[in-house]
Amino acid sequence: MRRTKGFSVIEILTTMVITAIIASISAPQYGRMRQESDFNDEVKSIFHTISQARANTIAQKKCNDDEASLWGVELGMNEFKLFCNNIENDPVDIETSRTTTLSSAIDYNDDPEDMGTVMKIVFLPETLQSKVLNIEIEEGDETEIPKEKVRIVLSHIFSENQKTICFHSIAGFPTLNTGETNCSD
Repeated sequence: MRRTKGFSVIEILTTMVITAIIASISAPQYGRMRQESDFNDEVKSIFHTISQARANTIAQKKCNDDEASLWGVELGMNEFKLFCNNIENDPVDIETSRTTTLSSAIDYNDDPEDMGTVMKIVFLPETLQSKVLNIEIEEGDETEIPKEKVRIVLSHIFSENQKTICFHSIAGFPTLNTGETNCSD
């Protein structure tokens, strides 16, 4: 009798069982890594959108083929958007992005009284400074409360991961920090 080369059924089943065990251990880790990556991408996108609004103001970029009276970012609970107003002050949404990994509350300054449903950061062309507004929406009314310094703490929905965007309206540019930062002068 001649023996043929190859794997036995026992060897193939053993390999399949070991592969299944490794896959079941690594799959949750992959999911967590993917969520962390998505969170970091969303935070960078928010930071980039704020920087883009400032750059559009400095460059005097047009708003819908008309002179822009302002550029800004509106940051809500589940989405953020880049917008501009043309010279007639008609708001134009340029780009809207949804968030999926941020927790439902974005901490604007530590003070629960200081949190609104929507926050706007507006850049004014004539001064190249910005105006940070906290918009409180109560029964259909919007009130704007100007802020000089804002600390935007973005938290991951399932983990302890946090990023902080520090923003000073006089200086006009944001800084992105890892973790929860105090945003001192």
